[in-house]
Parts: sequence; C-alpha cells; structure tokens
Amino acid sequence: MLTPALAQKKPVIQEATVKWLDNTSTVYEAPRSDGLKSYYLKTDAPLRDDVPTNKEIKIDESIAYPNTRTASPLFDSLFALAMQEVQKSSVTTISDPGFEDAKCDCFETGEKWRYVWTRDTAYATDLGLAAIDPLRSMNSLLFKISGFRNNLGVGEQIVQDTGSGGSWPVSTDRVVWSLGALETLKHLSYQSETYNFFLNRSYKAMKNTVLTDRKAVFDQEDGLYTGEQSFLDWREQSYPEWTATKVVHIGMSKSLSTNVAHYMALTHLADLAQEINDNEYRDSFKEWARELKASINKHFWDGTSYRSIKTTYLDQRAIKYYDLLGISLAIISGISSPEQSSSALNSYPHTQVGAPVIWPQRQDIAIYHNRSIWPFVTAYALKAAKKVQDPFLISSFIRSLIIGPAQNLSHMENYEFLTLRNYFADGRLSGPVVNSRRQLWSVAGYTGMVMDVIFGKEVKSNAIRFVPSLPLSVRNDLFSRAPRLELNNFKFQGHKIKVVLNLPVNDKIPLLNADGLLTISSVTFNGKAITGDFWIKNQDLQKNGLNEVVINLSGPGSFVSSKMIKLITPENPYQVSGEELQELYAPKTPVLNPVGLSDNSPLLSFLAADTGAITYHVYKNGLFLGKTAQTYFLDRGHPLDLTACYSVTAVYGSGNESFPSEPFCYWPISSVQHYPVNGPQIRSMGGSQVANANGRVFLHEWGLPGQKLQLEKVSPTRTGAFAIQVEYSNHEKINTGITCAAKKVTVINDQTGKTIKTGIMMLPHHEGTWTDSSFISVNLEKDQTYTILIEDFLNMSYLNHFKSYKYRGGRSGIYNMFNFAEIKVLFLGH
Repeated sequence: MLTPALAQKKPVIQEATVKWLDNTSTVYEAPRSDGLKSYYLKTDAPLRDDVPTNKEIKIDESIAYPNTRTASPLFDSLFALAMQEVQKSSVTTISDPGFEDAKCDCFETGEKWRYVWTRDTAYATDLGLAAIDPLRSMNSLLFKISGFRNNLGVGEQIVQDTGSGGSWPVSTDRVVWSLGALETLKHLSYQSETYNFFLNRSYKAMKNTVLTDRKAVFDQEDGLYTGEQSFLDWREQSYPEWTATKVVHIGMSKSLSTNVAHYMALTHLADLAQEINDNEYRDSFKEWARELKASINKHFWDGTSYRSIKTTYLDQRAIKYYDLLGISLAIISGISSPEQSSSALNSYPHTQVGAPVIWPQRQDIAIYHNRSIWPFVTAYALKAAKKVQDPFLISSFIRSLIIGPAQNLSHMENYEFLTLRNYFADGRLSGPVVNSRRQLWSVAGYTGMVMDVIFGKEVKSNAIRFVPSLPLSVRNDLFSRAPRLELNNFKFQGHKIKVVLNLPVNDKIPLLNADGLLTISSVTFNGKAITGDFWIKNQDLQKNGLNEVVINLSGPGSFVSSKMIKLITPENPYQVSGEELQELYAPKTPVLNPVGLSDNSPLLSFLAADTGAITYHVYKNGLFLGKTAQTYFLDRGHPLDLTACYSVTAVYGSGNESFPSEPFCYWPISSVQHYPVNGPQIRSMGGSQVANANGRVFLHEWGLPGQKLQLEKVSPTRTGAFAIQVEYSNHEKINTGITCAAKKVTVINDQTGKTIKTGIMMLPHHEGTWTDSSFISVNLEKDQTYTILIEDFLNMSYLNHFKSYKYRGGRSGIYNMFNFAEIKVLFLGH
C-alpha cells in the first residue's frame, strides 16, 4: 500500500495485530452465549496520560448497535470499540466550565470535551452517527439552534460557539450544521411526524442563518464569505503569527473550508426548499450556490489544488497553504470537477502513517493542528478518495484510521503526523497539546469508514444502497482469511438490514505501487437479484424481520499506479534532517516594517525569517511584484499619489512558502481622513457617555440596540475606492467569548439621498489599548458629500442559547458594545 522503499517502515497490519514503531497491539476475541462477542485489546505502545495503566481494555458488542464479522478479530474489535464509545458518549446531561449543566439526550464531544459543540456535532453526525442513532443526533443538533433574547430577532438561527475574538462574525462556519441535519433527516423515518418536525425546524433555522450571513459576511466583490477556517480555529496554529493579537484580520480572511460549508448549506437549503415547496427561496439558494461554486474555483484553485485562505482584506490573494478538510469537502460537495478532485487529492502530501491536516507544517509552533493527523479529517479525505475511486488513497486512509485506535485503545482526537503517536516529546513544541479519548468525530469517522466505504452505504430520504469501495490491498492485508464480510444489525429508518460482501480469492497486485478496487458482479436483496443503480426504497424493506443485501465482489477490473506527487518519508521521524525539514515545513514568516520612502519610491524592509538559502517574494495589493534575496525591496516607479499595500513571504528551495507578513500600506498625503467622535460632524443618537482616558476622547461602552451614530458631510479628497474603519476598544479574552461587536454601516449620498453601500462591521476582542475594526468598502466621488450611519446589528450574545453562559454576554445579558474613539475614511485607489 506504500512504496517498496517504505517496506520496512510501513505499519504491519495482520489478522489480529498491528506493528508500528517497535510497538505491537493485539486483540483476542471471546464468543458469548448471546451470539455476540467480547474482545480484549492490548498494546505496548505509550498511552496518553498512561490510561489505562495495564494497557488493555475489554470491548463488549451490544445488541443495540451494529457489528461486523470479517474473520479479522482486529477489524471487528475496532468497529465494536467505536460502537462502545458511541454508547459512552450518549449522555443525558452535558457540561462545560463556561456553561451551566444542561439536560439533553445528546452526544457529548469527547472524554475531555463534555459539551455539545456545533462544529463537532455536525461533522460527527454527518460522518456516521446519524446512521447509528438518528434521534440522539437530532437532539444534539437541535441543542445548537436558538431563538433570540428580548425579542431582538425573529425565528431561530444556528449557534456559532465561543471562539476567536468573541465568535461570530469572526468565525462563520456554523453553517456546517446543515451537513449533520441533512444526514440525520435521511435516517429518520421518511415523512413521519418526527421527520416532518425536524425538516421544518431545520429549514427555518438554516434559512434564517444563511440570510443573516448573506448580509453580514458575504463580499459582493469576490463572491466569497469572510470568516475563520472551519475546525482550524486556533489562530497561532494555522494563521500567520501576527494575527494572534490582531484577530480582526482572521475575521476579514476568506477560507476554502468555510466557503465550501456555505456552499453546502445553500445546496442543502435548495433541496429542502424543494421538498417543502418554498419555490421563491429555492431558486435564490440554487443561484447563490452556483455563483459561490464559481467564485471558489476562481479564487482558491491554483491549477493543481485548492489553496486554503486569503489572509486579510489588505492582501486579497490565496496563499500557498493547503488544508485537507477544505480540499476533501470541495470534492465531496461537487465543487471540484473529476479532474480537479483527482489532482487535488493526489498532490496533497502524505507521510508513512497518513495525511496531516495542513500543509506545509509551521516551525516553532506546538503540535495540535500543526504537525498533526486528525482521524475525522482523514475520514473525510477517505470519502473524497471514494468519490474519486482512487484505490491507493482509499487503502492508505483506511490504514491510517486503523493504526490509531489499535495502538491507543480508543478513537483519539489527534496524532503527531510522522509517528501517529498520541504525544510526541519535542520540548516546548511537544504535543498534541490536547488529546481526548473517544473524541466524537473520530469515533464517527471510523464508523463511516466501515459502513460507508468498505460496505459502501449510501442513503437518500427514502432509499438506501450499498456500493463498496474495497481495494484489493485491503482485502489481502486485513481480510486475507475471510471469504465474506458481514455488517449485522444495521438499522435504516427502523428496518433491520444485514449486508454481506462475498469476496474473491486473494490475488496478487501485478504492479508495484499500484492497487485496484474490487468490482460488483451481482447484488441480491432478500434473495432476488437487483440491477441498475442498486437503490432499495424504504417501502420495499420488510418492517418486521431481517432484510439481507448480498453483494458478490470480483477482482479489480483494472489496476492503477499511485498518482501521488509527494510521499514525505523521513528516514528517522524522530530526527529530521535539514533537507527533510525544507520538505516538511514552511519558512518562518518574515516581519515587514512600516513602509518608508527612498528615492521617491516606497521602501520595504523586513526581518529575515530563516538563515540559509531563502528567496523573498514581494506582493503589492495582492499581486506578485518581485523577488529578492535581500531583506529590502524598492518599488521603483510607484505613483506617490496612489495607495499601495505590501506583504512579503519567504520561500524555500523545496517550494514551500511562508505565511505572508503583516501587510503595511504606503498612504499618500491626505489619503486618510480622521473623524473623532467628539468632532463637529458627529451626531450621536440614543444617548451616550463621553469619556477621556488613555489619551483619547471616546464614547464609553457604546452600541446598545437603540443607539446610533451619524457622521455627516464627509467630503472625499478624491474619487475612487475607499474603506471605512473605526478605532475602538473591546477588551475581553482574545481566544474565546461571544461578544465580538457587529454593527450595521450605511453610506448615503447627500445629493441623491440614495444608499450606496450597506455592510456589517466587526469589532472583535483584542489586546492593547486601541485597535482598528474591519473595513467597509465603498466607492466615493470627490465632488459629492456623504453621510455614514452606524447602528446595531447582532452577535451571538443575542441568542437564548447563551443565557447560561457564565461570562460577558451570557447570564449578565446581551453585550454588543465597545469604546468608540473615531471613524476613519481611507483612500485605497482609483
């Protein structure tokens, strides 16, 4: 399954053992009188927190959950472990230090994460839990929608959990909720009372959320949504270092994964609108999805793969940085063409134990998202590989998903990317920093691997089919003694189903570094042959008794060689050489100084990122300007009456490129107009308290729902593109909370009385005394005057869900306020 050169390194998976890095995990099975089995799984690998100390667990199959029979005690025990951990994660009370305990027949997120979180729950129910327990999945998802407090809004919306800079609209991936909701609907009894209840409530919450996000975080200029990457939400791990204290740039960034999530929400809404006959919005959702798909391909596709992020408003380009979840979701959702899908998935680098969640890795950053493999992301990559029908990738991802729980006795949260260890000692960079047993989406990812890939389960609201994607290498390696594989006691919409895969005899793979998928030769359902697309309608399933699907598999119709461009395989994962480091890591991020002038040209100077052979790439207004081996660059010929915003990256000979530096702009004279809140052109309505501190006059805790502020008779210095920005303070923890302020900004032409721009400004938590908000772009004319109106919008503290939250914006009431010092109007260009 890996190249011959890795034969001594590749994990050895046998009938009842896994061997990797001088450790062995072994399983013993014990039949029971009830026809089920118990398993004893033990390992000599190091365990997280040394739990359990005897390095052995007992796994008991349950009549309430599916089981497998494959003649491989290892495989059957790991699926039984997943089912046992589903059961352990099924709770009646959920808890988190930031909230009051709540009664809920829900799934908790993990052993160390005892609450219900929107993102984790959505991905977990989509990956596998909806099929195992649709009612508990529904309850968990319903816990994450909420109405408004104090009649400040209408209807319900999806909750964005606490997060960077005070949550939404810095983080906007709450729409992944739709993935879990749609998959859960498919497993509820079609058109039953429960189904119709969840259908209608889901549709309304998704619709309200999408319409709010359309106003708040959709950029008409490039057709993309702003907001933090989905899942990669620890800013020091997966963003430029300078954003750690300047979260507003993360809020202004645009990410592949979150935009794909918005696309999937729109397509799901269009499908649900069709079902409930909301024809007006159905067409709108379809059109928005079509346009967003085109924008994602335009801005993130680089000819080989999908890049992950545009880092900020002042540097509007997708940087040379990739993440596996975003790429996988782009493939699964149908955003990518078959050719794009194959290229993106095969060009993503792997190590000998799987694919890390980001590429390249970041230096001097501890292991968590960085230098890490996350099983749930691997599970999505596996589903993408199934869609591409790439046997080499399918087998590699399956192997990665098996090694982890076999050596850790649990479906862990994450692993180090070269060793698949639950903890890797590397001084201050050791990690993963946090790692939880029975992490919900890891359990779900393994469940989906077994049911949706090996047994090939696919569902619609009123039908089910099984289309296995089983590589010959997996058949030979994991199931060498098995004439057949069975999935027993699986329930679909209340109907019990048994799936049998009859396997061909073991066969050799005729090509090195190649593989092939077993092919379906025939299918029977309850003893009768079925052909065509193999869908079985739910009305054809027996309500009482067992339904049996038998699939006869034959050898691969063809063998294909791996198309993988990069397989990164250090000789010693514990000691990476200098050359290997440049293959695995990006250079350190350069530090750009404020732009100066020299010889009547903008002068850039920056601090070296690394020693050794580094090339620096200079970007101007998001476009490549030039490269240099020096730590300075003169932009000769730039017109001094035009604004220019610059950033710099460092590039290794391997091609790996650093994150961009913090951008700095050259501002011509009079290109920035300042309007302090105590100035003659400012009119404050709804009451406000003027204060004077830290060298500024400001409006103290301004932004109650009824308060408005109007800047009158703004006269631009020239005609062109401008950005409106507010200087403010909003002090609270920068990595969490729900009180990122969000305000509506309206720009009115005084001569015509017409509104020329409406947008939502975000003012996140921050460090330091004063900072700047996000930008509102607008085109202004020199000979005209304008009025700028700032008034209330909403943030997550407005939702009932946070009434029990123990910190600001929770039990103490809504909070969408900030200290307001001035408005800036900045000229950007013609």
